[in-house]
Amino acid sequence: MKKVLLITGISLLSVTTIAQTRIESDTTQTDMTTRIGFEINRDLYRGLSLSWEEEARFKNLSTEFDRLYSTLNLGYRVNDYFKVGAGYTLALIWHDGKKKTNYEKYLDVRHRINLDFIGNYRVGAWKFTLRERPVVTIRTDDPDLLEKANPQWSLRSKLMAEYSIFGKPLKPYAACELSNTLNAPDYANGNYINRIRTNLGIKWRLDSRSSVDFYYRFDVGTNRDINIDYKKDDVTIKAVYVTNERDYTHILGVVYMFDWK
Repeated sequence: MKKVLLITGISLLSVTTIAQTRIESDTTQTDMTTRIGFEINRDLYRGLSLSWEEEARFKNLSTEFDRLYSTLNLGYRVNDYFKVGAGYTLALIWHDGKKKTNYEKYLDVRHRINLDFIGNYRVGAWKFTLRERPVVTIRTDDPDLLEKANPQWSLRSKLMAEYSIFGKPLKPYAACELSNTLNAPDYANGNYINRIRTNLGIKWRLDSRSSVDFYYRFDVGTNRDINIDYKKDDVTIKAVYVTNERDYTHILGVVYMFDWK
């Protein structure tokens, strides 16, 4: 009985110690930005297609460059209702300075691989699409794996409704996408929804090959930024600082799309 009480006491003391070393804070940020891009689609053979996408993003009221995404996607249409695909993205991200970079800005290079499972269903002039996208992102900055997952796994689920206006080259649409972490670090206290995107837009077909997509997006991002303070031996943890970051971003975007037939 004494051994049980002793073990219980040590366990409670350990939990208390861990709780004392975890320090949490919250931050909120709001921004209004723009994005521009283009997309080229090419039908290859019997349902097989290839696309190339470029997207430039800006920040701080569109006064500063944020990041550039270059993407190649390969898709295969199984039937009229289902499509599968895979893609690779090279991400170039321009970061503000922080302590370990002596507060100098730096370029962050990341690699992203995704799979796509897309189902769609038409009802009259309406088309409903559900896309499930598992994503793995590989960082190149060699992070502390207790602070940031590398590679990072996530799942993005997107539901979209489009309406074709009879006799008009216009197609309005609405969409909502949820992104969920799958392997958040232990100090994040479990996985969580890290992004919610809602879209309103309209696609305007210019001719048989070209179209332009104008959209407004409201983006809600959540991040648990973990920073660990080590003792001089670089092994023993003194404290864990967790910043619960929340950002609200209003986005105006335009994408030019070309079908290479």
